[in-house]
Amino acid sequence: MQDAQQAFASEVYRRGAHAVYSTPLPLEENGEKTGLDDFLAGYGVEAFLNLDLEEIASPYPPFKVWSLADLRAAGLVEVGVEVHPGLLLGE
Repeated sequence: MQDAQQAFASEVYRRGAHAVYSTPLPLEENGEKTGLDDFLAGYGVEAFLNLDLEEIASPYPPFKVWSLADLRAAGLVEVGVEVHPGLLLGE
């Protein structure tokens, strides 16, 4: 399950998600795992909505999206230098 969950999260991150969350279901009283359908049947939707979320870490390194103002402040682009409009993500 963990491998499938991580593979799914990796694909969602690859497609541009900023965060991916999981809702781990509690074990039954006897220590057995429970499926979502059994959990909902036994405890209801409200109990599911009250469970804690856990963020699944991205497998990709964080990166910074630079605006033109950021580039100028860092001295990477001089004022007056023409920058291709397709490279600008915001001022």
